[in-house]
Amino acid sequence: AMGRRTFLWTPTMPNNTTGSMVELENLPAGFDQSGAFGINLLGQVVGYVASAAGRHASLWTPSVPNGISGSWVDLGDLPDGLGQSQATGINSHGQVVGVGDAATGERAFLWTPTAPNGATGSMVDLGDLPGGSDSSIGRSINGQGQAVGWSSATTGDRAFLWTPAVPNGTSGSMVDLEDLPGGSDFSQAVDINSQGHVVGRSSVATGDHAFLWTPSAPNGAIGSMVDLNSLVEPSSGAGWTLETAQSINDLGQIAGYGMFDPDGPGDAEAVERGFLLTP
Repeated sequence: AMGRRTFLWTPTMPNNTTGSMVELENLPAGFDQSGAFGINLLGQVVGYVASAAGRHASLWTPSVPNGISGSWVDLGDLPDGLGQSQATGINSHGQVVGVGDAATGERAFLWTPTAPNGATGSMVDLGDLPGGSDSSIGRSINGQGQAVGWSSATTGDRAFLWTPAVPNGTSGSMVDLEDLPGGSDFSQAVDINSQGHVVGRSSVATGDHAFLWTPSAPNGAIGSMVDLNSLVEPSSGAGWTLETAQSINDLGQIAGYGMFDPDGPGDAEAVERGFLLTP
């Protein structure tokens, strides 16, 4: 029997709404189980493929840019762990972020190809924030090689931004993006765009709210976090509680999900809905 398999859907023309789906074949000796979590401008896909060695971060590269046939490679895992890893994001250079087991626990990793968009490369541990339980998770990476995710810190899980010493470098530094006021010292960064704007979620007194973190200078490591609920235009935002921001593009458009209550304190119950914010 077939297991859960990864697919690639390609439009008949760029940005069209009709197209076709192909299965991205498994790695040799796989368990007919794979998943995809990110794709870049060349059509490279990242995720995981399960095999006898465990669930490993994997990279699928098309035979030609944005083609529908190609091949998977196993990106491996971090040293001294339990042999498990998963890739969650890829940039236009072909750098990959994700999470893998290491000697100390789950750690965010960065995999950098030997040549841009190549199928061979090396993985490094991005580290974690001070004072926590030596754990971190990588979620997204931009074209400069800045990565975001979350890490345990002294006060709880906190959103991080990792910035390479040089663009697309393999060494750099991680900073705590802090959290929104009034919550339980909790934040998670989920996506970053080419200017270094970061989105995710953070706790407030009433639950989780979507946030936008903006650097003081493009791609900088110093900036400020704002509750996206405070930025919504009143008429279109009526009835909404924006809970999680999942993605931000280079125009500053933000997609996510939250609760929508069409009649406020009336009889109709709130429902979970996706949102698109356009500045």
